[in-house]
Amino acid sequence: MADLMIVSGKTEEVIEDIENIELVFRGGIGYSSKALPEHVKGLVR
Repeated sequence: MADLMIVSGKTEEVIEDIENIELVFRGGIGYSSKALPEHVKGLVR
């Protein structure tokens, strides 16, 4: 569960832009969406 997600695009006009996640913040730590899969490898299915 994220505290905050930074999304690129115009989600109010193009709902598919919700998938353009740039950064995810949890517990005050920012995670790159490109690096996130490596951080959670083996933790989620």
